[in-house]
Parts: sequence; structure tokens; C-alpha cells
Amino acid sequence: MSTLCDQITFELMEVTTHIAIVSVPVYSHLRSILEFSKRLVHLHRDIHVTCINPTFGSPCNNTKALFHSLPSNISYTFLPPINMEDLPHDTHPAILVQVTISRSLPLIHDALKTLHSSSNLVAIISDGLVTQVLPFGKELNILSYTYFPSTAMLLSLCLYSSMLDKTITGEYRDLSEPIEIPGCIPIRGTDLPDPLQDRSGVAYKQFLEGNDRFYIYFLFDN
Repeated sequence: MSTLCDQITFELMEVTTHIAIVSVPVYSHLRSILEFSKRLVHLHRDIHVTCINPTFGSPCNNTKALFHSLPSNISYTFLPPINMEDLPHDTHPAILVQVTISRSLPLIHDALKTLHSSSNLVAIISDGLVTQVLPFGKELNILSYTYFPSTAMLLSLCLYSSMLDKTITGEYRDLSEPIEIPGCIPIRGTDLPDPLQDRSGVAYKQFLEGNDRFYIYFLFDN
């Protein structure tokens, strides 16, 4: 009897639809994507979600608390912390996040391959800041999506940021006229997100690179 039960359990595990969520080490982003995951498995009981979490340093108590109330069909793993000792102590938090993501890519890739080989993994859903993982879906022959819970205006800005970079000279914050963003009301340069306030900074460069990757992948590669 136990052998039969074990076989049935194994078969059920095999047919369960598995989705990998790739988060970023930012509390607000992590909280949002976990709420999305809980809603997803509540609406679709046959889905199991595994949340893959890159880290730098030990997760704080607030972050750990987010995982205490997850339903049984959401599992998670914290990847080994990334060494940041080579970076200046005053490195901008946005840069720390991007460095964590880039240095964690081999670990994320291995985690996805393990899930793919051990379960019915059908899709990757990445946080909007970690679009580098989207090509892994093509490699594994599964679907890839980006979770972008912010406003349509911010999405339009992200997709249009490279065009702004090519057509506007000087700092956005110094412009006398509002900036035109497709489908949105004009916005003052001083109201743009922090990474766009210093066009010579590393954070600005990373912002453009991430948005270009997001734009190119979904228009041409998916």
C-alpha cells in the first residue's frame, strides 16, 4: 500500500504546473511579487511556485517575515550572499542591487536548471529589475514573463528612456520644459526617478541597459 501511495504522490508531483519566480533583494519588490504569487496559487490550485532570491548579506527580519505565512504551494530559496567587499562603502543601493543580480546570474541559472530537471517547470516570472534571466526561458524551452506592478507611466518611461537619452542633451533636471512621454502627461525633469537625475552616473547607465534589454527581448526575442 505504501508503495502505491508513494507512486501516486510522485505522479501528482510530476503533473503539477511549476513556475519559478525570480526576485530582487529589495523589500518592496519582494513583498509585491510574493503577494502576486499568493494570488496566483489561490486562483490556480494546480500551480506550485518557487521563489528564487538573490541576496547580499543576511536577509533582515522584515524580509524573513514575508516568507512565514506563505501557503504550502509556494516554496522559496535564498541564494548564497554575493561578496561586495570590492565595492566602495558609499555605493548607491540601486547599484548594489544590480551588482547582486549580475553576480547571482550563474546561481539563478543553476537553480532554474535544477527545477526544470526535477519538476514540470513551465515558466519563469522575473522582477522587472532582473530581466537578465529571461533568456534562460528560451534555453529551457519554457515561457518567460516580467512582473511589472508599477504604473503605465513608469512602464512607458522605461521603454522610451533610450529615445530620451538620444534626443535630449544635458541633465533632465535642468530642462525648462516638461518631458514628453508617449501616452502620458508631460513630466518635469526634476520629477523623474533618482537614476535619471545624474546622466553621468553608473545608476543611469544601468537604468538604460535594463530598459533596453526589456524592450528588445519582448519586441524581438519572445
